[in-house]
Amino acid sequence: MAWLAPSQSTGAHQARPKSRPAAGHGKAAHRQGDHKRATRHRTAVEPSAGHGMPSTARSQYLKTTHSSVLNRMGCAEGRRLSRSRDESAIVVLAFGRPVRRGHGHWGASLFGRGFRSIGQIQRAAQAYGRGFARCAAPSGPHLTVAIGTSNFGPGVTYRHGAAWAAMVNGANEWVDAQDLAHRLRFAGASDIELSWNGPRTSKRWVRGYDSVARWPYYDYGDAAGCPPRGNCLGGWTQEDVWFVSWGARTAWPLPEIYTGDRGQAEQWYRLSLYSYLRHGWRMTIAGALSQRTACRQSSDTCRGMNNSPARAWGQLDGLLNRDFRTAQRLRWSSDFAWAR
Repeated sequence: MAWLAPSQSTGAHQARPKSRPAAGHGKAAHRQGDHKRATRHRTAVEPSAGHGMPSTARSQYLKTTHSSVLNRMGCAEGRRLSRSRDESAIVVLAFGRPVRRGHGHWGASLFGRGFRSIGQIQRAAQAYGRGFARCAAPSGPHLTVAIGTSNFGPGVTYRHGAAWAAMVNGANEWVDAQDLAHRLRFAGASDIELSWNGPRTSKRWVRGYDSVARWPYYDYGDAAGCPPRGNCLGGWTQEDVWFVSWGARTAWPLPEIYTGDRGQAEQWYRLSLYSYLRHGWRMTIAGALSQRTACRQSSDTCRGMNNSPARAWGQLDGLLNRDFRTAQRLRWSSDFAWAR
């Protein structure tokens, strides 16, 4: 299945060509950069059109890959989003940090619950997708299911990135075989946090993902320390953050907007403006990510980092759209919970 232009409104963003596109050509029209992006099979469709805040989808921190649990979780989200009038939505299924077991066996940590292989993670994500498709209303939004890891630890390598992309490719082949492309698509995702690893290591994972990816990944991390607050943490620069979240062929930003003081929203507005000034076009941001539900489930109340979905989306949308150079429709909202 060829990647659709976002203006065709059927789901997620697509990994897009970054050579200068013809004006008005779907999503690529948002990307008049000075870099190039290979055209391939691409993913879903750009988030829902419309005005005002979108419905908030429920992302999940996962400590299991049991298919029955993921299937019930997907069904619950399908029913919950059936009330939405949006054309599309996104959830991140976060499986923990990258891990290698033995020679060439890649997977993730499952937040301390032990190694889970790429194959187990793919089957878990597919079970979620099957549950969503079974329970969602026909009029409900098309769902992008972003299969998430992070840039934490020694497992962040080129080969892990390539293996993660191959898994996402395989999950979308399953979608096509099941005739579910009208309901959902899979993408990759990584929680790229500046204090967890340096830019060189993190970029290796990104380039590995890019090397085989037919579908995009979402950077659902941070821009810690970046302007206007000071210098980006850990040897990172705005250019580095721009690359892993937007400049790489398959990258899309879905940033954490956890703080109530607008600090994180301001950092991502500044990155979109940086893209405009340095690379000739704004950074198009997929949506705003919050963690209010996860904070309420935890003994740690996340003081200062527990923005509501509405505040997170409103802060980022307001800052982006006060400036013609970064003005855009912020299409998605998603809030993390701990899966139970």
